[in-house]
Amino acid sequence: MASTSFAFGELLYDATLRFTKVIEYGLSLAAFLGGQAAPPPAGSRIDVVFEGPLSGPRIKGHMSGVDYLQIRADGQAKLHIHAEIATDDGEKIAFLAMASSGRKRTPACYNSART
Repeated sequence: MASTSFAFGELLYDATLRFTKVIEYGLSLAAFLGGQAAPPPAGSRIDVVFEGPLSGPRIKGHMSGVDYLQIRADGQAKLHIHAEIATDDGEKIAFLAMASSGRKRTPACYNSART
């Protein structure tokens, strides 16, 4: 496998990903995103399976994976993404990303759900 270098900030690819399956554990993703439901006091997890093509100046291929989304009781979301990129030239690239929403959601449903 050849080593490849790239410049910081250089575009490697654009992705067009779609959700192929959503597994909800105690909280509806649609209701949460729509501000209609608050997470339970212990928080919740939602697995979001995705896949789609990649195209760009440096990488062309296909990505598939799952985001083990954790939603805390205060509404903060934590992403934990595991995926694989299969390039058009036959290489496989492991992809891991973790992030946090950085802000808490406080829709009206939180007030009624907590009283």
